[in-house]
Amino acid sequence: MIEIINPFARRLDVNRYLTAPSEWELTLILRHHILLKMIGVYEFLPNSEFLTLVGGLFCDDDDITQQLCDNVLFLLCGYDQDQLNTTALPVLLGHIPAGASTNQMIHYAQGVNSAKFRQFSYGLIKNLATYGSLTPPDYDLSKITAPVFLHWSDNDLMADPKDVQELNGKLPNVKGSIRVPYAAFNHLDYMWAIDGKTLVYDTVLENMKNY
Repeated sequence: MIEIINPFARRLDVNRYLTAPSEWELTLILRHHILLKMIGVYEFLPNSEFLTLVGGLFCDDDDITQQLCDNVLFLLCGYDQDQLNTTALPVLLGHIPAGASTNQMIHYAQGVNSAKFRQFSYGLIKNLATYGSLTPPDYDLSKITAPVFLHWSDNDLMADPKDVQELNGKLPNVKGSIRVPYAAFNHLDYMWAIDGKTLVYDTVLENMKNY
């Protein structure tokens, strides 16, 4: 989680050390991105009535399959049973995944594959026409001058602490690198953790008061 004290600043991520299966999934997307576009797949994991139905049928407190719903989320984002409000699972699955463009996922996969945080790669020929070079240019993180607080956790499979430390070294105005004081805190806990207020939100708001 990146807290940028500027309402117009964009959220930026540098991800090189993703943990499986996330890395495997992104590699698969990158490998087959041309096929995805050829068959007209322009949205990745859109929200659907099917997932809402599945959430209602299989993820309620009384369902013996609820643990399966839990583990699907944990597989992608890190295991943290204690902070997940399982009663709310049907509601949560009615809203997520909310979808992302296929190009967004391809761009994300390119970053993992190249270990560089740079603009979208269209291929050699279009890169040359678009950027004037065979490879896309890196984003210049030194131009982000807004005060930044980095919030991170050890169990976040989508944002490895090594990535956070690398980003910390490239941003010129980091005011704090804050490890969530709970070892099992995962990627989804930033939104859904039962104790999210005391573990993260109170600190975020306190920091914002100073700017």
